[in-house]
Amino acid sequence: MTKTRLLKFLASFILIVVFISCITMLTNPNNYKNFIADKFHSETGYQLHLTGDIELSWWPNITGLINNISVGNSSDDKTWFIAEKLSISTDSAQLVKNYGVPDVVQLLATDGVLNGFDVVGILNVLERIIECKCLLPIPTSGETRFETLTAKVFMQNQVYSNQDLYIQGSGFTLTGKGTLADIKKSSVDYDLILYVDAMSEQSQLQNSNLGNYTIAIHCYGDLSDPTCTPDLSTIVEQIIKKDSKKKIKKLEKKIIKEAEKFLKGLLQF
Repeated sequence: MTKTRLLKFLASFILIVVFISCITMLTNPNNYKNFIADKFHSETGYQLHLTGDIELSWWPNITGLINNISVGNSSDDKTWFIAEKLSISTDSAQLVKNYGVPDVVQLLATDGVLNGFDVVGILNVLERIIECKCLLPIPTSGETRFETLTAKVFMQNQVYSNQDLYIQGSGFTLTGKGTLADIKKSSVDYDLILYVDAMSEQSQLQNSNLGNYTIAIHCYGDLSDPTCTPDLSTIVEQIIKKDSKKKIKKLEKKIIKEAEKFLKGLLQF
């Protein structure tokens, strides 16, 4: 009798362990990395790489904390977003109501890279333009390293948009709004405002003595390789501010004469 009870206990214990293991496996998001990546690819056409662990909480918001994430093109393996940590959050009740498809997600990324434009490169060239009063080509590609990135992204009919992008980097901040991605059109139409800190010489900017100013940047074109160009008028404003009144007329004549060529040629508008 004792032996029978022991066997029943062991059998019950094994079943409980198996049940807990199955539940753990089913609820562990790390077991679904390939599924998540495939789903992302089918919805957007882009590659999602999840190399770190994923942590998940369910209520009141479904929040996923992803370690080491990157997003890139399927055609040429070009990576355009990397983050050491990315938090993605959406309302649980709304997700159930929409049959598992979120319409709004809150993003928080830290220690990452955005490809498509080079903030440091742009600012270093602007520094030279403002100081030398000469025309130089401004980078329309490259990468930007950031410390934090936050955004609330709205998703509707394969169009991803937002109005409150905030990026903090070393010596600068970026805010943005517009269409981040139109999957059907494979296009970007996004406006950024770049603010340079007053103490930019202590940042990753090289030999910079600029600060406390803003530059408008417009990103547009194909989603796989967008072009981001600074607004010429805001650059001119900075040149004028740095120059003395004595040189303003001479500088304005030079800018007016060469602005169209500068706009269409060097900036590739």
